[in-house]
Amino acid sequence: MMPQKLIQKIKSEQVDDGSDKWTYRASGNVLELLVLPQFVHNKKAFRCSVISAGQALASLKAQYNKAGNELFIQTFPNIENPKVICSVRVDDSDYSNIDSIPETITFESKSNSIDYFLLETAEKFHLNTQSAYLSDEVLKMIGIGTHFDHTYLLVSKLDNPFTWLKTGYLKESIIQYMKLHEPTREYFLYHFSNHREEFKKHTDLNNGTYLQGILCY
Repeated sequence: MMPQKLIQKIKSEQVDDGSDKWTYRASGNVLELLVLPQFVHNKKAFRCSVISAGQALASLKAQYNKAGNELFIQTFPNIENPKVICSVRVDDSDYSNIDSIPETITFESKSNSIDYFLLETAEKFHLNTQSAYLSDEVLKMIGIGTHFDHTYLLVSKLDNPFTWLKTGYLKESIIQYMKLHEPTREYFLYHFSNHREEFKKHTDLNNGTYLQGILCY
């Protein structure tokens, strides 16, 4: 399947707060993912669109790799044009992949535990995890109405488009891991399209640490 057809399928199946904020275009053998113009200068909407596109990009790469094909990806190729999230080529040996998604997005390998998988995968995307206890009132702020035994905050030292893209990679990795290895376990995964700053006030995150998401299971 051509990448533009596959990315459309992935996008249409994505249940996500940011999937309506980005689009794609194809020219020759290059596929680009782009933030829609009306969201480029809205930081919250821009962040959500990049996370969502990163999630879709991780799925696209994993499906091509599983089929034995390589994707070459350059993220934010033009600093003068921030709406272009990435450009993608398929099996082009003359194209540099200096910013390609790490080869660790395979999803198939079984880790010893969810905790280990989460820690290991977050580190690969330069993110960190922090165990947290949050009151029912705070959890309901983002729509969690059930009790979970484990709650982890997904945090970073930086808060920029490259971090948000990696948050999308991590989000897709977690979704696919749970689908493959823990299909009956309930979980909640959220990247804070809303309430990020308000929610952070109820945590003990250090100054200079940025909240990117939450995982409960």
